[in-house]
Amino acid sequence: VTAISGGGETILAEAEFRGGAGKFSPDPEPGVTPGPETCGNDSSIQITTPGANEELVFAGPGQGNKRATMAAQTTLEDVTRVDFIVYRFDGAHKNEKESIMRDVQVNTSGYYVWDDIQASPWLSNGDEVAMIAIAYNETEMIGCNVRVTTVSGL
Repeated sequence: VTAISGGGETILAEAEFRGGAGKFSPDPEPGVTPGPETCGNDSSIQITTPGANEELVFAGPGQGNKRATMAAQTTLEDVTRVDFIVYRFDGAHKNEKESIMRDVQVNTSGYYVWDDIQASPWLSNGDEVAMIAIAYNETEMIGCNVRVTTVSGL
């Protein structure tokens, strides 16, 4: 089971499991078709900025004005909404320390871009953050991608 949580929402994805010799082996419900795998490296949405092995870099004048950018691209045409979530990965903070951008707009190059992620007081250089991109169509979540990276520039 994969769980993504933030901003009062929790998304659960459970891998398909059909029968077997294990102690827990449910059969699929009649008439219910398992959905496609929607998260991870094979997802229809991929985080492009920061790139793999790159840091989430905050830049700008003065401590209170530093911003960072997150971007993602999707391979699907029926995407109606993309949400981004950024939070400190170590989990040693209370809730409501997440940065969330709902309904991220697509630019003319086909990328969903959040270019003003504010440097929160709970972040420091070297902290690891989880960055999540979630794509939806009119009725359901159709893809998600997660990247863990390090903060710099603060």
